[in-house]
Order: sequence, then structure tokens, then C-alpha cells
Amino acid sequence: LANEPKAGFKKLAINAESVDYMDSSAVAVLLFSKRLAEEHQMLFEISTISETAAKVIKLAGLDKVFKLPALNH
Repeated sequence: LANEPKAGFKKLAINAESVDYMDSSAVAVLLFSKRLAEEHQMLFEISTISETAAKVIKLAGLDKVFKLPALNH
């Protein structure tokens, strides 16, 4: 991830559609990714997310930090 800004990309999109388990390390990676993107003027988004991952983010109170996409059922 740390090398992505050097590649010249303008957007860092996370696809978490197939995530069936998410621990604090995964949440930390998301927070790091968002910070890294913002520091390099890149757009950061979670483009798709599973119910499980969305639940963890909401339970951690991070749904105010991350804009979560609508869930597909």
C-alpha cells in the first residue's frame, strides 16, 4: 500500500465484498490506507462491503470515518 501513491493513481478503492471475518488488524489497515490516500491527495473509498465487515466498522464507531456503500443482499 505504501507504494501506491508513487504509482500515480488518483484513487484507492477497497473491495470488501467477500470479507467474512474482520479483526482489529484489518480495521487498522483500512485506517492506514485512508490516511495514506489522504496524505497523497488520493480519493479513498470502500466500493463494496459485506454485511460482516460493515457490522465490524459500525461496532467500532468508524462508520463516521468511512463512508460505507449500500449493502447488496
